[in-house]
Amino acid sequence: MKLRSIMTAIPLAAVLLAGAPIEASGQNAEERVKLSVDAVGSESQGASFVRPNIFYKLGSVDGFTFIEFYSDKTYFGKTMLSKEIGRMFSLTGELAYGSSDANSARLGAKYSVPMPKGSEFEVKALPLWLDKDGRNKKAVVGYYGSAKLPAGFDVSSFGEIDALNAEWMYGEFSIGKNFGKSGKIGIHYNPLLKSNGTGKLMPRVEHAIRASYKF
Repeated sequence: MKLRSIMTAIPLAAVLLAGAPIEASGQNAEERVKLSVDAVGSESQGASFVRPNIFYKLGSVDGFTFIEFYSDKTYFGKTMLSKEIGRMFSLTGELAYGSSDANSARLGAKYSVPMPKGSEFEVKALPLWLDKDGRNKKAVVGYYGSAKLPAGFDVSSFGEIDALNAEWMYGEFSIGKNFGKSGKIGIHYNPLLKSNGTGKLMPRVEHAIRASYKF
């Protein structure tokens, strides 16, 4: 199966699972769609980027899409859809796309770990990873966590490992603070955790600062 067919099938499947129209209107629109934008300045030349983010709901399906526009004129994006199927468990599908030859589709599940108020942590396993030619060359295991800290600070991190080839793929760590009465503007130290080479599980740390705005 070609990636183009998969990219069409996953969003359609999400709508069918949701059992509700995509569009959000009237009073529910603000609750169903949330927008933000990040500007990330990296220490590495050409690696800084601007990243619009959109969080949305398709009925009972949660969606998240971002696209990173890099200073070297390349781009990378991902769309993630998930539907809760039981206590703390969700089915998950992801599409990755960009200017490089790294387009892929991933399917699996995630588990939200019970956490204290003000914090969250989830793990995911995506054993089906298909490249643009429909070849399954990876099996992704990932995590996401965040917590509120004293004095209005917060910390978060996410990362992915290719479990099939024992290799770190990508992640980020963030610690900082949102400002203003509504907390719409944020400044964070945001190191990028990049691949360190074939067969290496330890990431390469690339220091970066992130400025963000929530609409």
